[in-house]
Amino acid sequence: MTAIRPATAEDFAAIEPLWTKLYRAQVEQGMVLRLPERAYDDWVLALRPHLGRFACLFVAEEKDVSGFLAGRMRPLPRHLGGETAGYISEVFVRETLRGQGTGKRLVDAAILWFEERSVTRVELNVAVRNTRGKRFYERLGFVEDQSQMVLTRPRSP
Repeated sequence: MTAIRPATAEDFAAIEPLWTKLYRAQVEQGMVLRLPERAYDDWVLALRPHLGRFACLFVAEEKDVSGFLAGRMRPLPRHLGGETAGYISEVFVRETLRGQGTGKRLVDAAILWFEERSVTRVELNVAVRNTRGKRFYERLGFVEDQSQMVLTRPRSP
């Protein structure tokens, strides 16, 4: 059975190819945003100092790291209640492990982590054409709340 555990600093190298596959799939499924070079390095730099306190990172490990989930706590604006929400920013499981409960166990680990910090609302985004992902999250009890719309304009000289 695949083990789910909090990630350590040593896991970042193993997470990188999975993270890259995740964002390639996001683009294929309709994500408009294009990542700059060194995006993974910037992601690690932004996440690492907050791990355990305001952010979580879990890995799924069979023989090696075969999935991961990253999440953060973020405050909602006062006019929306001002509570702290959990935000699941990335979830990825290798194709060979999909459909075996690994993704659910990663999400369950994050939800428990948020609950231990008194966070009762958990949010996430799903790429517009990721119907499989939407069905997965709906089975876990997530409901569609809002749809994000984006306008990208060229920079002025």
